Amino acid sequence: MITDHLTFHGKYIVKAVLEDLIQNTWITEAEEVVLMGVSAGGIGTEANCDFVAETLHGVSPGIRVKCVADSGSIYPLHTHTEGCYPNVLLLGALVAWAGIVDESCMAETEHINCIR
Repeated sequence: MITDHLTFHGKYIVKAVLEDLIQNTWITEAEEVVLMGVSAGGIGTEANCDFVAETLHGVSPGIRVKCVADSGSIYPLHTHTEGCYPNVLLLGALVAWAGIVDESCMAETEHINCIR
């Protein structure tokens, strides 16, 4: 198996790091915060941008949050042209890395919509 039987929990890592930054740094006093990622990190940036912004705005509404996804995916997914299915790109990455899709999403919607 490509992942050597490891399970990745990126969204939980982002949440934990953000909680740590809020508790132990001056991030809540910042005027602007930038979340940035390249390639797979770009996909993670896309997937977590709103979460990071909402979390920081919950603590300090005036913070400007910007996200830079360099070479991520085709996002937002609804902006593609007819006949283009960007979720297929994300599905390929999910399969290649033996990813696990969010269970609550799988229970609530069409499975292809859970691949983000």
